[in-house]
Amino acid sequence: MNTPSRYGIAIFHGIGDILNCTPIAKQLKLNEPNCHITWYTAAKYQFIIEHNPYIDEIITLEGDVLSLDSEIPRLRTEQPWTRFFTPAPYMNYEVLPGGSLLDLIKTAAKLEWTIPFIPTFALTATEKKQAGEYWQTLPEGKKILVETEFYSEQSHWKDDYAFEML
Repeated sequence: MNTPSRYGIAIFHGIGDILNCTPIAKQLKLNEPNCHITWYTAAKYQFIIEHNPYIDEIITLEGDVLSLDSEIPRLRTEQPWTRFFTPAPYMNYEVLPGGSLLDLIKTAAKLEWTIPFIPTFALTATEKKQAGEYWQTLPEGKKILVETEFYSEQSHWKDDYAFEML
């Protein structure tokens, strides 16, 4: 009897990095529907992946999100992983120097991609209702969604730039 593959994924900070790495879980599940995917993230960012249908288990860690990367060596050895991923772009600049954010993630994952590389973010019906209600309170016209955590060496976005834009 074959034991299902076990995959670990660890990304602790950067809301966009976490979200943009979710296609990895989808590709793994399409490749091996019975595999088990454990995703490690910071407790404060669990909401990004908690309704993702491709993730079997979410383990959150408390603490400073930037310091949690130091836990990765321990997490790699906690279980007999088939493979353990650390696909966040900031951890993989060397795999594709000068590459775009998404190309860094795709290259670092070292998977054969058979799906469109589209992040998965799922909201509950209540969350969708709340978002709709909030949207209705905003002024008419076009809107711009801006992530306000700037840890990427690739991004030209810095606090000053965001404040100028606002």
